[in-house]
Amino acid sequence: MKTILQIAITGPFRQTFDYISHTQPPIGSRVKVPFGNREVIGVVISHSDKSLYSEQLKPIIQVIDKATAIPKELLDLIQWTSQYYHHPIGDCFKTALPNHLFTQQTLKVISKTYWQYNQPTSSIRYSQKQQIIIDHLKEKKTVLQSELYQRFNINKAVLKQLEKKGSLISIQNPYLPYYSNKTDNLIPPNSQQKACIDTVLANKNQFLPYLLYGITGSGKTNLYLHLSKEIVKQKQILILIPEIGLIQQMLTIFQNHYGYQYRLFSYHSGMTDRERTHTWLAVKSGDADIIIGTRSAVFLPFKQLGLIVVDEEHDSAYKQQDSLRYHAKHIALIRARKHRIPIVLGSATPSLDSYYRVKDKQYHLLSLTQRATGALLPKVQLIDNPAARRHPSGLSHALYQAIKETLNKGEQVILFINQRGYAPIVICQQCQWQGVCPDCDTRLIFHQKKYQLKCHHCGYTQPMLKQCPQCHSDKLNHYGLGTQQIEENLQHYFPEHILLRIDRDSTQKVNAFKAITQQIHTGKPAILVGTQMLTKGHDFHHVTLVGVVEADQGLFSPDFQMIEALAQLITQVIGRAGRGQKPGKVYIQTEQIEHPFWQLIFKDYLTIAEQLLMEREVTKMPPVSHFAILHARSRKPQLALQVLSKIAEKLQQTERTLAILGPAPAVMEKKAGYYRAQLLFMTEERRQLHQTLDNHMQWIDDLCRQQRLKWAIDIDPINLLS
Repeated sequence: MKTILQIAITGPFRQTFDYISHTQPPIGSRVKVPFGNREVIGVVISHSDKSLYSEQLKPIIQVIDKATAIPKELLDLIQWTSQYYHHPIGDCFKTALPNHLFTQQTLKVISKTYWQYNQPTSSIRYSQKQQIIIDHLKEKKTVLQSELYQRFNINKAVLKQLEKKGSLISIQNPYLPYYSNKTDNLIPPNSQQKACIDTVLANKNQFLPYLLYGITGSGKTNLYLHLSKEIVKQKQILILIPEIGLIQQMLTIFQNHYGYQYRLFSYHSGMTDRERTHTWLAVKSGDADIIIGTRSAVFLPFKQLGLIVVDEEHDSAYKQQDSLRYHAKHIALIRARKHRIPIVLGSATPSLDSYYRVKDKQYHLLSLTQRATGALLPKVQLIDNPAARRHPSGLSHALYQAIKETLNKGEQVILFINQRGYAPIVICQQCQWQGVCPDCDTRLIFHQKKYQLKCHHCGYTQPMLKQCPQCHSDKLNHYGLGTQQIEENLQHYFPEHILLRIDRDSTQKVNAFKAITQQIHTGKPAILVGTQMLTKGHDFHHVTLVGVVEADQGLFSPDFQMIEALAQLITQVIGRAGRGQKPGKVYIQTEQIEHPFWQLIFKDYLTIAEQLLMEREVTKMPPVSHFAILHARSRKPQLALQVLSKIAEKLQQTERTLAILGPAPAVMEKKAGYYRAQLLFMTEERRQLHQTLDNHMQWIDDLCRQQRLKWAIDIDPINLLS
């Protein structure tokens, strides 16, 4: 008897495809099918006994999996994601699953070789190199073979010699047993932490979303450790982290406290597809206990999930900004509801969306209002900083002097500026020509070390010009500050001290970020210059001074959400100071010292959130209402605007409960060679928004395809100006 299969195929396809099969492959299994003039791997979504296209259906070529490869709960989640974000289901599968699953290869966990120290029965003499290896394994207990090769510059023969002597044992293990000589040495929770832990554990078998508001340094991570210790005994735990750079820090904390009592895995885009598949399969089989990952980890196939933690829940990195524009926090909430488990959303600066849900009694509020070490919050000082009165370093005189005093006391400094590169403006003094990207409506940033101009949006680069291309004058100057210029200036004034830079340019190499932070943790006097990467959860106990440079960015943005983002950013930056035993202080340089925003930062963050929410309620902006943006782009000028105008006209005729704003050119109209426009939908009823999009999706898709227009829907956008 023939069965009709509905199969999902990766690609920009909004529908599944029907095929005939003489067997019934399990739902969630992989099959090879003909597709156009090629053969592809698809996933069986459902079975049926009829199809609209029965006479044209092709048979499948091969069943790859005899058993279910992708669990039903994950299949349902991917289909829900496609529906909620109005995104092609084929692309959702591509985003949610490792690429390895779309090959014919058998899905199996890959074993790795590890070495352990074995106490010999008699005295053995070792060479100097052998003794170093033995000492290392005595301390670490279990070490991956490839790590020994890299660390000691040896080959397998050296290890085999020690194995023959009875001093080492090799083991094949499909898991990654993170090792430590410390086990179960958790710091006892303080009274506030214990109250939060007890509340969550009392409801560990039901879906309850908790917003954990914990000021910087209040011990949110210690709370996660104690929750994990209780729940991991029976179930798996997912801990989401916003940035890859924070993964190792969190892994190290868990390793040091748990040793290899539990099987600890990471999952992020920096891993190879083989490594991602290895973790994916371990999670599916239940052989992974605690998974620490970035946003894509929310799609892992958990066998028995018991707790989800979303650390720094306010962070914009949880929202993917291209292709499938999902928000990992929202997907995590759906999974927690499905598994009937608690989810903890932790932050010192909760998003207004989450805090609004607390006030609406959808989330429960947990609070940590004291620093775990007993340290006081730093003192904050605003500096009126007109350019005419700056120190030659580019900083204010007050901030420069504070840096000098801090270093002389043997302490550390963080300088935050949200601009990488050397200088953001290159201009001709004679004709006022400015360096602009030929493919984007934005300035080129001067990078001095490579002596080039670079676009931070599309990646375009060109050598720094010696003459103005317009008037051929040699009077080209650069203006403004970037991380590279501050680094160079301070190296001149503080040559005897460690000076480090953390931004996307300085951390591109493997382990570069780890190497930088290790230098900071030595405690030696140092200056750390960086961008937003510095604000995200780092715990530098020797930093007593934080300086915020060029702090006014975002004050005058046309996007109403930017004030929320700026408040979160400044609060997080302030929180980097004084986390150890010594008090901290913060200097914020501004050229808009009278702006009312700067009076907010002297209040606690929830007071700021209350005020911003009141403004949102008056203006009926999210989270009080709901937004979606229809983005369109074309190589042809005006085409995106013209097509979006047709869409707006039709929807305005048929949809009376939906506010349609636009279309309008994007703030950066030209980007990477495309001319971009957007159409904004706004409603107080989320259901009405989705219903409207469902009713018109096929017509919109057909119209855009006819015009060869690239387009995408962004549900719950976090940036109206992208």
